[in-house]
Amino acid sequence: MRSVNYVVDITPDFEEVQYRVRPIDFDQQSYEGMLEVYRSHCFPDNMPVDKLVREHLNPTTILQYRSEERSQMARRYRASRVRLKGVLKMMSKDTIAPHDQLASLRAALCQRYGTSAFDACDTMGSLTASHLQFMLE
Repeated sequence: MRSVNYVVDITPDFEEVQYRVRPIDFDQQSYEGMLEVYRSHCFPDNMPVDKLVREHLNPTTILQYRSEERSQMARRYRASRVRLKGVLKMMSKDTIAPHDQLASLRAALCQRYGTSAFDACDTMGSLTASHLQFMLE
């Protein structure tokens, strides 16, 4: 994920302006086997953006935004459940990535979250669906 792939959402608040920085990059989505590829702050190109956020937002605000972002994701998930189910079903039927990349990402997710919830996933589509469920529960 390169530093050009960000959305900065600027929202006027009562006495301040809120800035939310959200990475967007889907060209490698559901293909790569390395968890770091899906974590934007792990890329050297993104260091300036990461530094900017850490310098100008306090940790409490970052945690609050993370929580709010998850709530928004859950709302989007519920609002588009039928369409999303269709996409995930097609992804589960297709071979999107080589098996070794699937196995690597599956193991990394299990380790990151300390769970075996992803062990049964045999396609990137089923892994994506399980990860969404896990994150939004």
